[in-house]
Amino acid sequence: MWYYRVCAYKTAGGQRRYGSYSSIAGAKAKLKTTSVILKKANSEKATIKWKKVAGAGGYQIQMSDKSKTSGFKMIKDIKKKSIVSYKKNGLKKSKRYYFRVRAYRIVSGKKNYGLWSPPKGIKL
Repeated sequence: MWYYRVCAYKTAGGQRRYGSYSSIAGAKAKLKTTSVILKKANSEKATIKWKKVAGAGGYQIQMSDKSKTSGFKMIKDIKKKSIVSYKKNGLKKSKRYYFRVRAYRIVSGKKNYGLWSPPKGIKL
């Protein structure tokens, strides 16, 4: 998080005269959206991989067995920024699954999230 404040001034008679400082404002640097790659391991497993996001402290993964626009549920919260893949077991043969990933970082004890990746689907 970045913090800043502003102060106006003018020069009169060779001297600078300063006004009051503004109140402190903050801005969060946004995390980029990652992209997902899916690989079918076998009829009951899928491997989800994604590109590392600069500044991320971890990643969250959601899955839907309904559609690419609804029914998503959290399946994993990865708390290490160095991990960029996950194997999902226990999937059903001949069924389509959709996955999406988002990066997050912890600032002042709170998670700040990036946007979800576009959903990717795979049929086992």
